[in-house]
Amino acid sequence: MKRIAITHAEGETLGRSVKDGSGSVLVKAGTVLTPRYVNALLRRGFAEVFVTDALAGEIDVEDALRDETRGRAYSAVQQAFAEMRLEETEAVEAARSAVDEILDDLMSADQNLISLSALRASTEYTFIHSINVCALSLLIGLAQGLDRGDLRRLGLGALLHDVGMADCADLAGKPGALTNPEWDRIRQHPVTGFNLLRSRAGVHLYSAHIAFQHHERLDGSGYPRGLREERILPFAKVVAVADAYDAMVAERPYRPAMPPHAAVAELLEAVGTHFDAAIVHKLSRRLATYPNGTVVRLSTGELGAVSGQGVRPTFPVVRVVSDVRMSPVAPADVPLETDPQHRRIVEMLADWPPTFAMRVRELASAR
Repeated sequence: MKRIAITHAEGETLGRSVKDGSGSVLVKAGTVLTPRYVNALLRRGFAEVFVTDALAGEIDVEDALRDETRGRAYSAVQQAFAEMRLEETEAVEAARSAVDEILDDLMSADQNLISLSALRASTEYTFIHSINVCALSLLIGLAQGLDRGDLRRLGLGALLHDVGMADCADLAGKPGALTNPEWDRIRQHPVTGFNLLRSRAGVHLYSAHIAFQHHERLDGSGYPRGLREERILPFAKVVAVADAYDAMVAERPYRPAMPPHAAVAELLEAVGTHFDAAIVHKLSRRLATYPNGTVVRLSTGELGAVSGQGVRPTFPVVRVVSDVRMSPVAPADVPLETDPQHRRIVEMLADWPPTFAMRVRELASAR
């Protein structure tokens, strides 16, 4: 199985079902992607799909979070956005339960490197982004050695960090540049979120301050208050990093998604000015920046698909499927960490290059 751009997916067979944020199946695994299916998924905002591939073979592309966990967390965030202004407590309780499930999934993961590989639609960005920011923040919190109570406070603030966006939901998916008045509305969402959360039963003040401060930056260039360094709550510094990373790797109407390794590089560039160095490094050491199923080109010119993870994020296991002249070869898994040829990934691809795909088809028809 490989992960490819949906614009390359016509005629391919789905290797993993495409689901919406609540977990409902939109297109089943095993379906051949006709133009009708491709266009329908594009309209929903999907940029990638997992498809079967004879060369890549069986590759485990499971997400760190179970589908059931994602579905319940999605419903909890939806409920929070809809009901946070009401006096009822159900929304907070649902969010707290979702945080516990996300935390349990992360703690039970046996991989050294974590991948949030679930496909996502840009039309559901805000809710899926909230879930991923929660998971990434908890991943950092676990690496920091936080106790269960602090992890739950961190997780709740992370899951609800954008609840103030309910007042400007019309701007979340706007293509093109925002006007100055629109930016002013966006810059108010941390204030709105804080005011909604700070007086709610079951929400710790630290969690409310995460909503207030997640767009603050160490050098004072953030908003809404331009806080600097030690005036920013440590939990908010964590969520700031998680929020920025997930925003970069998401497909948006006004720009394409950034590859995970490039997003990590951006975070590292902003260490000391925007983000706390220790927090960025903890995240960068736990993330699979070349997720399983990713089609790649190696420094030798060979092609392959990431089939597993090593100890370090930039040195995964690659299933090499071509020689240096891009002729198909028998697939072989190469752990880049210990590769005697010192091969490295130099490019992530949307799919096999057309000339290589043609050679594969020619060989298959000749047999």
